[in-house]
Amino acid sequence: MDLPHPPPWLRSSGAGDHELDAACVAGAALALLHGAAGADLPGRGVWLDRQALRAAVCCCAAAGRREGEPDIRDAVHMTPTGENPGPAGRLYGFWREAARRSPELDDDKVSAGRRLLGLSPSTAEDLVSIARELATGDRVGMVAAVELTARFAALPAEAEPFALWLADIVLARRSGWPVTVPLFACALQRPRGGVGRLVRQERDTWRREVLAGVAAAALEGLAQAQDLAARASRLTAAVPRLRAKGAEPLLAAVLERDAVAPAAPMLTMTARSRRRLFDRLVGLGLVRELTGRPTFRLYGL
Repeated sequence: MDLPHPPPWLRSSGAGDHELDAACVAGAALALLHGAAGADLPGRGVWLDRQALRAAVCCCAAAGRREGEPDIRDAVHMTPTGENPGPAGRLYGFWREAARRSPELDDDKVSAGRRLLGLSPSTAEDLVSIARELATGDRVGMVAAVELTARFAALPAEAEPFALWLADIVLARRSGWPVTVPLFACALQRPRGGVGRLVRQERDTWRREVLAGVAAAALEGLAQAQDLAARASRLTAAVPRLRAKGAEPLLAAVLERDAVAPAAPMLTMTARSRRRLFDRLVGLGLVRELTGRPTFRLYGL
């Protein structure tokens, strides 16, 4: 399945200057993103991981933290199993888990999301109730999710990732997507430079700002899905020619995850064989080395 390319008017610099324009652009962008969210595209797992990584970066920035994608990758991959990866690593863990879940709001899922963020059971109970109502109502998905963001202003800063996740769930549920695509964290990080700053603006501007942010985030997500699907297809087509004995689990991980560390133990390949395979894949342009380091490297599409 080939994903469609957006027409030039969707990227017009004035497309979000008025609320009606912003709504039309956001709706069109989400319609284009529907194929990536609902189809089993090559590299889909990597795409969801990358969406989660972008959401974590945006939440870090909104909280005044400076961690970028390389920092968060290191926090996750360089922390021993079972140990604390730090605030940025935990945020990524939350968003990655969110992206792998279906858009449901049962008690167990809500509790799990709160625990991942370290929130108390009483936090944002009213918001969860509203999200459940909107997720099962008859509003258009985009409208229902944007309506939910109007309730964010009264939340404490530490609850904002949880609230953004609820907006993603409402959008996914009303849009018929099988997974919850991290989108609103990236949408609300623009255009005013921070989640908290955006949602506490005047009532007559917030809807237009959020719609413009949703459009931009959806178009970026679509572009990334197209790029990763093409990369994944090239890697899949090349696998029979690689003739790398025992490499199937490693290559499957590359097609499913944001990043893979060759140092991770595998029963089917030695550490040296794994490093040589990744060097070969990089040389063929099939994967990228993501750190720029000579040691402790990470690889991905």
